[in-house]
Amino acid sequence: ENWVIGSIFLALGGIVWASWFLIQSWIGKSYPYQYCSTALLCFFSAIQSALLCVAVERPNSWTLKGPLQIFTIIYAVSMH
Repeated sequence: ENWVIGSIFLALGGIVWASWFLIQSWIGKSYPYQYCSTALLCFFSAIQSALLCVAVERPNSWTLKGPLQIFTIIYAVSMH
């Protein structure tokens, strides 16, 4: 609905993503374990995604409806 706010968030997202690569290269020089920086990225991405999901979607919409959605979750968990 509001293109200005969306454009600002999109630009900020690009800036933050680019700065993560700069931070990651700086960390890589002094701390060579790449999996730790990847785990940090995943952790903070999960926090950001959870906050965005709570802000955009109502928690009531998270309920599973119907057997197909339940089967999909059970299948996805069992394949892990």
